[in-house]
Amino acid sequence: MSLPMEIRGVDIVVIPAYQPSGILLDLVKDVIAFGYGVIVVDDGSSSDKQWIFEKLKNMPDVVVLCHPRNMGKGAALKTAFRYIRELKDPAAYIVTMDADGQHLPGDMEQAIMTARLYPGSLILGVRDFNKGIPLRSKLGNKITRVAFRMISRTKVTDTQTGLRAFSFSLLDYMLQLEGAGYEYEMNMLLHCRRNQIPIRTVYLDKENSSSHFHPFQDSLKIFKTIFKFASSSLASFAMDYVLFMILAAIIQGVSHGLLLSNVIARLGSGTFNYLLNRNLVFKDKGNPRRTF
Repeated sequence: MSLPMEIRGVDIVVIPAYQPSGILLDLVKDVIAFGYGVIVVDDGSSSDKQWIFEKLKNMPDVVVLCHPRNMGKGAALKTAFRYIRELKDPAAYIVTMDADGQHLPGDMEQAIMTARLYPGSLILGVRDFNKGIPLRSKLGNKITRVAFRMISRTKVTDTQTGLRAFSFSLLDYMLQLEGAGYEYEMNMLLHCRRNQIPIRTVYLDKENSSSHFHPFQDSLKIFKTIFKFASSSLASFAMDYVLFMILAAIIQGVSHGLLLSNVIARLGSGTFNYLLNRNLVFKDKGNPRRTF
């Protein structure tokens, strides 16, 4: 493993990798040429892929972290985030990229530049789904995009993008989020303030064969996360309605009684919604005033 000092004082690119091809070597070389440090996480790849990671270990400004078995993309990202946190470099910015060459170094740099403009936000590099997208990826993204918008009432044009940038100050937030697989990235979207930038769309083949996303298994985990968030919203709506009806009946006849009932009910249901999301959906143990 490279010495931590080699990537201290620079922005860091995190690349989780499971069964990568030689494309990963070219990607890392291009990123280094832009002046960034790189952390690659070998998420339990087989022995025939170890030559790639051995070459990476010999590159300057590259740290290779290893999982003894495949633990999932979310777990790989968290391993890298914990390592970065130990560097204690609050000026650093972090960007995640996929190992299959779908993200270009120029777009990566644009994501970091945007993160510097919005240090409290998660920056998403979003693809244009009208051009050259494999059917499996297009349909999967469309379904999760619609579901996400219905539940969160916010629009994200690419819910499955792996190109994401954020400041060092958000690391603790990222490490508290649940999920070891692809659902971890959905939790990022639900939990963080977001900004989006357009990126170029790159696929190596029409089937996107380099992806390790399992449409049925991984989609179930993603929709479980969305369902938990939706359930808290529905429960809060029910509380808001019940509180309003009770208060309206109690203070009937009072001047501005309906308005007062509505305000109190909304404050009560909003607090309930916050506590439900904090303790059950996200299980966030951060500063209550900040997470509120």
